[in-house]
Amino acid sequence: MTKTRMFLFAALALVLASGALRQLATAANGPRIRAILRHGSGVPFGVTPEAAPTALSGITAMGPINTAWPAYCGSGGTGCSSDPSGTMLIGAPEELWSAATCTSTTTACGQIYNFVVSNTAKGAWSVQVEVKQGTSVIYDTGLQSTMSVFAAGDIGYSSVDAAFGPGDCATGVTCVAPVAGAATITYTNKIGKVTVTGTQAITLQ
Repeated sequence: MTKTRMFLFAALALVLASGALRQLATAANGPRIRAILRHGSGVPFGVTPEAAPTALSGITAMGPINTAWPAYCGSGGTGCSSDPSGTMLIGAPEELWSAATCTSTTTACGQIYNFVVSNTAKGAWSVQVEVKQGTSVIYDTGLQSTMSVFAAGDIGYSSVDAAFGPGDCATGVTCVAPVAGAATITYTNKIGKVTVTGTQAITLQ
């Protein structure tokens, strides 16, 4: 099983070294998202705040389930004591996911990660992860409150252990069984009145 060590920029390292893990609220029978928020000074873009994006988001990695991931290294973290403080160990990106093992309602088959950096966006932070094949929903966490509030310059990290199909959606959302073929992950971060989305293509086979 491959794994990737990501040595983050100093600002993001503060998130992992000093941030507190928060478990998000989840709807009955729905998937659960993990998230941390670190108050920081943000990332300089070399432009005035008015010209900078309000927030930036990206899906950074997907990989097989490993209970040791994500591991926050150094101060406040475990699982990678030999790495410098402020780094994180996560799964390597995985484009191909097994359709045969990704349909369980009890055991997730992969992990999806996201980082979001706020430049000027402020307010309550909520997260949603949805996976579709065409117009068919095969996974949906629903929009979950992190119980955290962003200030300008903050950095947030969240992740979810995912499986696809009926039973893998939040209450009130109908999921269908996945089929072999392409799927699109949409990761949504809502910060106050600002909504930022990122997408990633995967293939079930």
